[in-house]
Formats: sequence, C-alpha cells, structure tokens
Amino acid sequence: MAVEGVSKCVKYLLFVFNLLFFVSGLGLVIVGALAQANVGAFGKLSDNATTGAPVLLIVVGSIILVVAFFGCFGSIKENRCMLGTFTALLVIILLVEIAAGIAAFVFKDKINGYFSKDLKDLYNKYPSSASDAKVIDDMQQKLKCCGASNYTEWLNYNVWNQDPVNHGNTPDSCCVNVTTGCGKGEAAKPDKIYTDACVPKLETELKKSLVWIGAVVLGIGLAQIIGVILACCLMKGIKDTYETF
Repeated sequence: MAVEGVSKCVKYLLFVFNLLFFVSGLGLVIVGALAQANVGAFGKLSDNATTGAPVLLIVVGSIILVVAFFGCFGSIKENRCMLGTFTALLVIILLVEIAAGIAAFVFKDKINGYFSKDLKDLYNKYPSSASDAKVIDDMQQKLKCCGASNYTEWLNYNVWNQDPVNHGNTPDSCCVNVTTGCGKGEAAKPDKIYTDACVPKLETELKKSLVWIGAVVLGIGLAQIIGVILACCLMKGIKDTYETF
C-alpha cells in the first residue's frame, strides 16, 4: 500500500532532494579535484592537514554518490530499511562535513609559516633529487614565483651553488617565458624572471582553496539537514500507513 497525502508529497520531495544530493556529491568531487590540482602537487612540502583536505573532499563526495542511491531507491520504493540506512549514513556524513568545514576555516588562519621551513629545505637540496626538483619547478611556474622568500636566495642555495656553472643563475623555471638557459645571470640582475617569493604565494593559494572547501562543505551540510528531516517524516508516514492497513 503506497503512502498518500502529505507522506506522498514528502516521498517525492525526498526523491528530488536525493537527485540534488547526488549532484552535490559530484560537486564535492569536482571541487576536491580542482583543489588537489592546485595544491596537491606540493603535499610533500609539509605534513600539515591542509594538503589532505582536497583528498578528504573527494572521498566524502564519492561516498555521497553512493548514499544518494539509497535515498532515491528507498523513497521511491518506500523501503524503510533503505531509508533508515540512508538517514544514518547522511547523519555521519553531515558530522564529518561540518568538522571538515570548520577545520578548513580554522586552518586557513594558521597557514602562515607552516610551509616556510620545509620549502626552504627543499630549495637548499635543489636539484639533487629529480622528483623534488620537479616540485620546485612546477610550483615556480604555476605560482609565478622564484625562490622561497626571495629570488636572490638562488645566490645562496647550497646544492645549486656547488656547481660553479650555476653561480648567479636561477633555474629556467623562474623565467616568465621558459627557454633553455633563460635563468642565466637572473639571480643577480633579474629581467626575465618572476621576482615574487614562493612561500607567501603558496600560502595564499592554500587559503583560497580552504575558503572554497569550507564554504561548499558547510553549505551542502545545511542542505543535508533537510534530507534527514524528510527521510524521518517519510519513514513515519510509511509506518503509519502500514499500521493502518
């Protein structure tokens, strides 16, 4: 026996909600992927939780896609078991999202200085490790910066200056237009390189990503509260309907 009246209205509202919920989960995956593309490559610069936030967002978004299925199927089929599972999972996800959103806003104001030492250590080893050197090169091109705190630091970085050929030079990744040997002499007399420092640029990029993550997560979390209420109302309606008949 199908539900009628208000419960029937709730049933279809819950179905529509879960379609939107599915889209929100897809949105979380996309936002997480974009944030990961912006800062994920620099994860080895620090063990701080800020670099793991995009991954958490992708995981939560993927779980939401699965949970939305339970909500859609459970509402259309009026299956209390699936609706109960959906509600329980939704509450758990909601708590995780609220915690992640709050953490994103809190960490945003604590980023300054978190990467400074790790980044400078990595610069001092450049280019002894090919993988570490690629992180530096990619970051300098992506963020349009040169050197950890100042482009002139390339005059002092240990490994870089062990080779006399590099004296007074910067890596080509510092150049505005990258060509072979374009960084020659630019550490002392910059003309064709980026002169902004990389540490503040990286911190600014992370702050932007965390603001977006926090806003999206908390916004979706508030919408999910409506989903929990609708699911509970529908379960009660289903129970009352079957008890009546």
